[in-house]
Amino acid sequence: MRRLYRGIDTIGAGTARRLFIAGFFSLLFLLAASTHALALDCIDCHNPTGIPTPHDASCQEISCAQTCHQNDLNRHPTGYGTPLTGDRTTTCRTCHDKPFPGVYHPYKINVSAGSVTPPGIVDLDQACGQCHGGGTANVRTTGTIAVGSMSLTVASATGFVAGQKIRIAGAGALYYDDQGLGKYADFDTYITSISGTTITLDTGIGGVTTGVTNADVIQNATNSERSPYFSKTNLAAFAENIHSSYVNTAPAAAFLAGTPFVADYLVTVTDASTDDVAFPANAVTVNWGNGSASTGNAGSTFPKTYATAGTYNITLTVIDAGGLTSSQVATVSVPTKYSISGRITESDGSTAISASVYLKLNGITKATKTSSAVDGSYSFDSLNPGNYEVQVYKYGMVFDGNPVTAGEQNPMPVQVGPSKTQNFTRATFTVTVNTTPPLSGVTVYLKQNGSSKGTATTTGTGTVTFTNVNPGTGYTVQAVKSGKTFDGDGTPGAPNTNPVSVPGIAGTTPTVNFTYTP
Repeated sequence: MRRLYRGIDTIGAGTARRLFIAGFFSLLFLLAASTHALALDCIDCHNPTGIPTPHDASCQEISCAQTCHQNDLNRHPTGYGTPLTGDRTTTCRTCHDKPFPGVYHPYKINVSAGSVTPPGIVDLDQACGQCHGGGTANVRTTGTIAVGSMSLTVASATGFVAGQKIRIAGAGALYYDDQGLGKYADFDTYITSISGTTITLDTGIGGVTTGVTNADVIQNATNSERSPYFSKTNLAAFAENIHSSYVNTAPAAAFLAGTPFVADYLVTVTDASTDDVAFPANAVTVNWGNGSASTGNAGSTFPKTYATAGTYNITLTVIDAGGLTSSQVATVSVPTKYSISGRITESDGSTAISASVYLKLNGITKATKTSSAVDGSYSFDSLNPGNYEVQVYKYGMVFDGNPVTAGEQNPMPVQVGPSKTQNFTRATFTVTVNTTPPLSGVTVYLKQNGSSKGTATTTGTGTVTFTNVNPGTGYTVQAVKSGKTFDGDGTPGAPNTNPVSVPGIAGTTPTVNFTYTP
């Protein structure tokens, strides 16, 4: 490992400079050392005097892992996109050389997410978080900021927290890629404070290099799409024993009870996946088999309401803290759904009535709708096959769902599967009363079982009509005028019949003719 020009310069450096840098590091370690044990850890690599002794020349060519640190990173994925792609020396420095870039020293990493990281120790967000984000949460929005400014206006500040890392896409300095194309780097800094939709950036590194509008803004960004986001808490659980001899194994994806739960169009997946260490945040992804997916924490419940019936292959995928994944597939059948629809109208079949419509199954009300005042329409959707009843109610009205059958059919039985149409009309009858010869000023009373249902007075035609009368029994009409005696039975001679019984059958138009004598 090359140590030249990093930390203590052992080639041609003056004694004063050497002692100054040595003293500087000693001060940092004294501040970091809260116990005697930490001091002993330092002595493992340093002289008992406490003055840091640089690694000897052999370290320039020999890996840290080959000489001192034998344990491999068995719990970390390897290969392209990870720190473990080449020279082990570079690998060690990637995570352990964070507090003072440009000055080499293998600093310890504080693997406790809840404690304050002292000077001379690498924080988890500096080590593991440089790839996996860390911090409290990974949050995305868009924002606008002027060049040189430290005030960022975002579309939404929900989830953003002061003290967290923040990245503004394209707000960094201009650079040229391998093809010589000019591009603007991302601008990374920290959040100082938040007020409404304004995020104030850390002033320590100055304002942004390039102004941007509606650019992507990410809190605790990962370094690539290949690096899954882990919060600091998740990183702590994994980092604590990352150098142990333990070899990470893939988690076991599993549905609770072995399969999703299907209730009509609603399918519910509850994760029951297991692993030997705690899962990171958002470790579970459920692909619903129709192009949509849901993501959440291990052990969560994921509901999905499908728009159409069919057979769907649901895939539950879980990723562990080491990046290994496992999946399980379950096939569910969403049953075909049906509907009951129709219109509620007056007896003429065209005038709409707004009424309450009840859907019942086995005598139990399952749903209630109000028919449209515009066209009288109603609809019960997403119904399973079965034998239902539909009942219509509006105060003072009687409805009939089957004009062919005598009497008022309400509720109406409806067998669903396929969908059905069930219309209701208001059930009424009309009573016409004539006086012969025509006589004006006659008061005519319509009653049902003695209770008044309507009153009208004849004009010159000697006729009155009662419309939209609810069907039923016990109806009578009575004609009254001072000085006149009326007979409505149609038979000349005494006795006179007044009032006269009227049949109250829906759809009929009974007529009563009253004769009279002065």
